[in-house]
Amino acid sequence: TREGEAVKAGWKRVPMEELMDEISMGPFGSDIKVECFVDSGIPALNGSNLVGFKLNEASFRYLTKEKADSLGKANAYRGDVIVTHRGTLGQIVYVPANSIYDRYVISQSQFRFRCSERLLPEYAVYFFHSPIGQHRLLMNASQVGVPALARATSTFRKIEIELPPLPVQRRIAAVLGALDDKIELNRKMNANLEAQAQALFEKLVSEKDLCPTSVYFSYYLFETYFKFHRADLFQKRLDLWKGYVKIGATTTIESPEYPGHDARSDCHAWGAHPLWFLRTGLAGIRSAAPFFTRVRIA
Repeated sequence: TREGEAVKAGWKRVPMEELMDEISMGPFGSDIKVECFVDSGIPALNGSNLVGFKLNEASFRYLTKEKADSLGKANAYRGDVIVTHRGTLGQIVYVPANSIYDRYVISQSQFRFRCSERLLPEYAVYFFHSPIGQHRLLMNASQVGVPALARATSTFRKIEIELPPLPVQRRIAAVLGALDDKIELNRKMNANLEAQAQALFEKLVSEKDLCPTSVYFSYYLFETYFKFHRADLFQKRLDLWKGYVKIGATTTIESPEYPGHDARSDCHAWGAHPLWFLRTGLAGIRSAAPFFTRVRIA
């Protein structure tokens, strides 16, 4: 469209080697051994830190300042972009200006680069997360053994990207950055809600003065048990059903949970739902399509 042509006015296709001031691989594997890690110091990155667009700072292992200094160009700073070249390919993040630390040590499976003044690191990362960017980034990937980018930094230099003028890069980064911040906020809210739900669940299952659920409502209780990964509580609750054998019952009773009360029916479907959870909860097998034409195994 004319509007699209106007938007792309001034855009150029430029190889990355013209848009970087520096690019370097991570350290050799033998440079960072298990005994190098300490309780605090300079963060050492791994694949879990390269999730999303910005550096994920949820957890780290650390190296001493002296060890980090000895690794030279394997140190990444604010504004640098970090790429996975072996393992989980396609990962690429930038170190934001408000990062927790002012430097990080990349791993042997990563390389880092610093953008020139012509390229915003945020725009570079968003571009390489796009379908065309991922295609170009992974063109030289090898899937033999551990997935890896062949001659990672050499081939990366030759990759061409669509480069708009800096004002356009800033607008693109601002819009996508705002969306990214909103997604991150929602993720944190969800994590907080999950933590609250977990705390409430633990409180409820530990209360001694709550009435136990009926056989019928135990279906929803069992769903909750497996939601919170507590198969042990499901198996403990099965003691009620195991008691059928002791009284000679060969079918599931409607309401056996009230001693001295009429069981109403000696053969009732809703008392059989533990069979469902033996398959879905304990074995982790669920239907993924009508009539079990496909199954999902957890």
